[in-house]
Amino acid sequence: MSRIFMVGFEIPGLNAEMPPLAMNYRTWQVTKPLLDDGHEIYLCAKANRSGQPVGMTEPIRIGKLTYDRVDFNQAGWVSSVNRRLNAFKPDCMVAVSFLCSVYATRLHTDQPMWMDIYGENLSENQLSMAAQKSDRGYLASRWFDRAVLRRGDMFSVCSSPQKYALVGRLAALGRLSRHTLGYDFVQTILPGILPPWEGVQKNTPLGLQPAILRGKIIQPDDFAVLWCGSYNTWVDFDVLFNGLAAAMQQNPKIVFVSVGSYTVNAEAYQRFEDQINQSPFRERFKLLGRRPFSETPSLYRESNCGISVDRDVYEARLGTRTRLVDMAATGLPVVTSDACELSQLM
Repeated sequence: MSRIFMVGFEIPGLNAEMPPLAMNYRTWQVTKPLLDDGHEIYLCAKANRSGQPVGMTEPIRIGKLTYDRVDFNQAGWVSSVNRRLNAFKPDCMVAVSFLCSVYATRLHTDQPMWMDIYGENLSENQLSMAAQKSDRGYLASRWFDRAVLRRGDMFSVCSSPQKYALVGRLAALGRLSRHTLGYDFVQTILPGILPPWEGVQKNTPLGLQPAILRGKIIQPDDFAVLWCGSYNTWVDFDVLFNGLAAAMQQNPKIVFVSVGSYTVNAEAYQRFEDQINQSPFRERFKLLGRRPFSETPSLYRESNCGISVDRDVYEARLGTRTRLVDMAATGLPVVTSDACELSQLM
């Protein structure tokens, strides 16, 4: 079997206090099948800032997985990770996410590399620049994109539209030559149900976990509409608020439960909060902020439906929404816009 050196995010279940984030789910979605096939894996996991130490610590060994939490914001990370890479002597490399693929381009290796680009980076940057009202970083993002697409030997993405967007950029870089005719550079891997992690299985069974919402934050007979995850630049705040307010006017038992916070669009999120505070239904909007991963099963179990609302932008059409499949996997119905491929398939 192969020895695989990976750069990704933390695995849900090994850090129960971290919030549920798409890149953590995706890292485990990529890692678990490789472990199941018997491969030896060294994972340098980008440490979440969740109150726990994020310095470069000693790796832990779990079966065929060596798990190493790394602070990629710390000076000297390149030489430190290179030492780990050289000591492990891998047969190939895997990077999960565009950001970790950028990190991987800094490592001194010519090993074959698979890069999982989960989300369309340049369209995400378009939204970020609009939110910040500045084109600062535009040239840098294009430079990083070219560096990743020149280095990877195989790519995977989260949707069919993203695949062909990536193929177009590979062509622009000259990688669709006569020598690569017939080689399929890009594979589509849709977001999957979060596979069980042995650390999670030791927790209280799903049906026996204590209530977090009912009788505490909301009434036992309320109809809970759940938002779970970050409020990224693709959220249509106006549709979200106006739709919820209209529903609340029709039905006095509807409440909105929000688990998550904004990313770069602080101004839009603040306007959302202002709309809530000025609403006659403000007491029925429960904004709980970021909550740990360990609470997610209870939140899903106690809610009546989930919700996800996209703006009609390229990022939504090319990307995906991990929360949709995560909610559906637990049997929670989902109210969603139909911008991304996954929502249309569902």
